[in-house]
Amino acid sequence: MPTDPRALSEAAHLHFVVPASARASFADLQASVHAAERSGWAAVLVETGPGALEPITALAALASTTARIGLVAEIDPLVTPPYTAARRLAALDHISGGRAGWRVRVHDNRAQRAEYAQVLRALWDSWLPDAHRFDKREGLYVDTARVRRVDFAGEHFAVAGPLDIPRPPQRHPVLYGAGDDAVSDDAVSDGGVSVDADLRSGEAAGALQAADGWAACKALRPRGTRTDARPLHYLLVPTDQPERWPAQLAALNRQSTEALGTAASTLRDRWQIPLPLTGETHDVE
Repeated sequence: MPTDPRALSEAAHLHFVVPASARASFADLQASVHAAERSGWAAVLVETGPGALEPITALAALASTTARIGLVAEIDPLVTPPYTAARRLAALDHISGGRAGWRVRVHDNRAQRAEYAQVLRALWDSWLPDAHRFDKREGLYVDTARVRRVDFAGEHFAVAGPLDIPRPPQRHPVLYGAGDDAVSDDAVSDGGVSVDADLRSGEAAGALQAADGWAACKALRPRGTRTDARPLHYLLVPTDQPERWPAQLAALNRQSTEALGTAASTLRDRWQIPLPLTGETHDVE
């Protein structure tokens, strides 16, 4: 295992992925995420699959015991209806103070994945800014004039909306690409999903690639940044011996957690991804 942090990328650009096939217990996952946060890792992505922990439920439990690390859930559009996913991800973003992210699980139907992302963003936009008033003097909790129906009817999904939870702190939790999602800074092409953190070709740093039992994935580039910007390296943990993950995560990066910024930092702040415009629904071409 490499131990020299000079051989690795900056802590603020390291993600680790827990595959569904790992079958880790919640205790193993919690110990690993705590060790990763102490060691300066930027985010954990929990994949979904049969027999695995439900990602958003597990990450919501971790939100109260962490302060800086990003919490990214993989969502399967064939299993979780868009309204349910939008509501759970919004709750995770509120609970974590804006540290939620998500990825759509890859299936053959790319257009369905794109439509799924479009519906979730439309649901988050169903609450306009300042809809949640808390005005005791006027006896007003929610300004219903600023909460609107979605009435989405597509080829794969039909959702009336609105959500029954206020808009997330990030407006839209950060959407991670799945490897084949076409994206540009301003538009979407070829029916792809407009993502916030794009998977790019290229391998992680040599030291990370050589880590015993770890598989380095493609690098990430936040949407709208320069093509030469530092990538967000993305690693899969080994599927066996999850009790060893905390020590391995610490050994792979021993840089200071100061690289992650303050506890109040959101994922969008960290990657300098601008907030979506008010009412923006990210239409798919």
